[in-house]
Amino acid sequence: MYVGVWAWTEAYTPACLAHSLCCHVVVCDGVMCRFYNLVLLPRVRSDITAHKKLNFHFYQSLKKSIYKPAAFFKGILLPLCEEGCTVREAVIFASLLTKCTIPVLHASVAILKLMSLPFSGTATFIMKVLLNKKYNLPVKVIENLVRYIVGFANDSREMPVIWHQNVLTFVQRYKNDLSAKHKAAIHHVIQKQRHKLISPEIDRELRAQEPTIDLTKPPTKSTATLQTRATKQSVGLQFAAPKGSGAASKRMELEN
Repeated sequence: MYVGVWAWTEAYTPACLAHSLCCHVVVCDGVMCRFYNLVLLPRVRSDITAHKKLNFHFYQSLKKSIYKPAAFFKGILLPLCEEGCTVREAVIFASLLTKCTIPVLHASVAILKLMSLPFSGTATFIMKVLLNKKYNLPVKVIENLVRYIVGFANDSREMPVIWHQNVLTFVQRYKNDLSAKHKAAIHHVIQKQRHKLISPEIDRELRAQEPTIDLTKPPTKSTATLQTRATKQSVGLQFAAPKGSGAASKRMELEN
């Protein structure tokens, strides 16, 4: 049955392909993974190459393909990064990841897979988008991210801006989950891979402390005043007469 599905690569229009995807989205992940990789991904990439933008129906097809997140990452996103995507393709897929909801476990595995690939700016950009979704990542993923960043300490290359932006996004989103040892290791890398504008921001985020509230101390005067004012307002609203009740009572008295 599904042998004919993979022959649709050139025969079906984008709208028909999007509609057929709705009909086959209930199929098991293995079949959909092959469909995404052999049919949908080549059509999407060829459309971007030919028109310098993505057809609306293809974009809708990609959004529907995320309903099978495991098949989406295995059949579309990771092969795209492994083959080396263009900047235009990375921007289109990044907008898709930003708009759609992805389960945290699938996003965590995707981040680990992206870290295992050879360094490229487009793959780093997609990783930055996933980190910027503020997932509650497992401890193992955070430790691997720190190890990944530290691995560039002795790299002879001058890292591009997207690498520094990726480090800044990671530190901003997960600085409260980093230990002192992790922060020191990242600080050591930033001293070797320096950017005049982004590195000071990373240092500031690493030095920032998590705000704490001391419940043993009594509230300050301003806090107590605000609490008292809010209580008075709530009580006043509770016992306030409904609008127009005074005029209605006067009218009743005159009628009597």
